[in-house]
Amino acid sequence: MYNIGDNVVNAENLQSGNVVQIDEENNKIEITYTSGGTEWVLTENVKKLLLETDPASRQQNLNG
Repeated sequence: MYNIGDNVVNAENLQSGNVVQIDEENNKIEITYTSGGTEWVLTENVKKLLLETDPASRQQNLNG
């Protein structure tokens, strides 16, 4: 489901970060937040972070 290094969001506090450890036995993921903190979060509260990396080229494709 998740891999080390995935960009994710903690749905409880809306902080984004990266997966650094996975504890499948306890259904938890350790996230290092972009703000610098680290926290273990239940897998059900973690969502994949999807970012559009180049919106300018997408806009150009839609208009031209």
